[in-house]
Amino acid sequence: MYSLCEEHGRYWHHDPWKPVCPKCQPEVDHQIPTPPEPPKHWTDKTSDLMMPIVKRFVEGEELNEYELQMMRMYCEQWVDSKTWDSNPFGGLADLAVLRKSAREIDTLVALRKWIEYATELGMNPL
Repeated sequence: MYSLCEEHGRYWHHDPWKPVCPKCQPEVDHQIPTPPEPPKHWTDKTSDLMMPIVKRFVEGEELNEYELQMMRMYCEQWVDSKTWDSNPFGGLADLAVLRKSAREIDTLVALRKWIEYATELGMNPL
């Protein structure tokens, strides 16, 4: 199906999922803000994979390499949520540091420091 864009005077292939002329699309995207995706909390996961790992961490037990990697990936997705871009507790500079340092978590000590810093900024992932 084709539609005529009155603004550009051109026909374009009408996609029911994008009912706007491709040339007009950037303007529409700019006008209709989409809410940021909230961070996914480990208790909300459909898989039971994270629960025992987080519990072991909270109880102060050692984590193996796989469990540490899973915690790092969890922290990355937590801090990467666009919800935090408007976080009233920390500034964008703190957020940038937190996002960068999440990718550098490679020890249990680094993980504990990262979670402490995130908590200080009002973004406790636990």
